[in-house]
Amino acid sequence: MSWKNHLYNPLKMHLLHFFLNSLFKSKLRTTNMQKKSNESVLNLREEFTMKSQIRIFENLNPIDSRSTVSLVWTQVDLIKAIEMTSSFELGHYGGVDTWVYLALQKYPIIDFTVGIIGSADQGYGPWYEGMVISHGGKPIVIEYNKIFYEQDAISCVSPDEIQKIIQSGFRFDALICISSIEHDGLGRYGDPLNPNRDLESMKTMKNYLKRDGLLYLSCPVGIDSVVSNWHRIYGQKRLPLLLSEWEVIDTFGFKEEHLLRDVGRGWNEVLPNGSRQFPHYPSFEPVFVLKNT
Repeated sequence: MSWKNHLYNPLKMHLLHFFLNSLFKSKLRTTNMQKKSNESVLNLREEFTMKSQIRIFENLNPIDSRSTVSLVWTQVDLIKAIEMTSSFELGHYGGVDTWVYLALQKYPIIDFTVGIIGSADQGYGPWYEGMVISHGGKPIVIEYNKIFYEQDAISCVSPDEIQKIIQSGFRFDALICISSIEHDGLGRYGDPLNPNRDLESMKTMKNYLKRDGLLYLSCPVGIDSVVSNWHRIYGQKRLPLLLSEWEVIDTFGFKEEHLLRDVGRGWNEVLPNGSRQFPHYPSFEPVFVLKNT
């Protein structure tokens, strides 16, 4: 059959029309949801800004939230991610992965059951899943949107499912939370608005971990800000609250002076000449190694 037959086949055209129409409606729902969450964050300004201690930016250009379509990762996808992370290559977050590698080498996860908080298709396959395996760990992904893996080496559970497992007495040896905590409670991914959801999530992760278990956490730092409805920037006010119930045993890429950087709506400070302060870090997020004491 020629390419013209494929193009003009009536049934395929009908299915294509149905798919595109569904995609448009989904996109419209997502945009409307983001606009509503953006407006709601602004309506809760007092709570989100800790009574005006934190500045807030209105998001004038809503971006796509994470897709509600389930991801399917093949054996090939996973092998590629394992090979790349075995060679210490950098993924979506650029140089931040260098800090994650250094943390995993200094504080190994060999034979650990490791919970990965959140996962998404960012162009590099099951990246942190592959990184955990390449460093000797056994990953379990905790994600709202179900992810299906062609292989048995990885499983994915929802927050509701992991709560039931935790209630049965199970605990993780370690957790990895990369560029996730700053989005909690802002509605960007369809989650309920909650000014303190990030702090609550930190308490929830303590409950997921064994005593003395480690959390490898990254988050953007700078002058305290809420960029409605994208993310938070953690500075002198909010970061101590985020880390308050944990023992900080090490940091990678972090300096106290970073808390005074003015990164505006983003993660990375723009210098007067228009260049980024840290060009190899598209998302400048230091890594904190925290112990559950």
